[in-house]
Amino acid sequence: MNPISSAFRMAVATFLLFGVPSGNNPLVQSAAPAQSAAAAQDNTAASASKPQATLADFSWLTGRWEGKLDRLDIELVWLAPKSGVMQGTARFTDGDKTVLLELFTIRETPEGIGFYLRHFSPDLVPREKEGPLYLKLDKADGKRFEFLNPTSTRPKTFILTRDGSDSYITHLDIIDDSGKTSVIELTNHRAK
Repeated sequence: MNPISSAFRMAVATFLLFGVPSGNNPLVQSAAPAQSAAAAQDNTAASASKPQATLADFSWLTGRWEGKLDRLDIELVWLAPKSGVMQGTARFTDGDKTVLLELFTIRETPEGIGFYLRHFSPDLVPREKEGPLYLKLDKADGKRFEFLNPTSTRPKTFILTRDGSDSYITHLDIIDDSGKTSVIELTNHRAK
């Protein structure tokens, strides 16, 4: 894994988080419309055997967290698992300006664990026009949870790694049109 410049990380984060191509961003592509999250889930139902994880394995995320990605401050809140769903929200700020809101869920379904994510402007205009992003849990060992995107490479991989009781690492692999992988990684700390 090659380290990437702060400017490139910010360009990747902007594309990933906002879903809005800008200028000569190397991550911009002409793509066919993405499948809906439900269609992606249906297409992956017949994949290899599901990891032995349940929604309860994510309960350690419950609570308030803080992280930083370059200039962006990130605040996250995870609600405890209930009725097959664990819900979370995030707010991304740059100084005194809110630049992005996220709503995400981890769901337990007959096909396994799924992670659903949607980005919004501060006035709740959705960034993803085709619906939420969907990633399916591929590997889990109680500490590290690896989700794969069955329909897109942006992100292709989303990994949550528990780092003790007061921090966890979020890791994203984003693959561009040429096959080059860029990495975004940040550490979130339990808010006190």
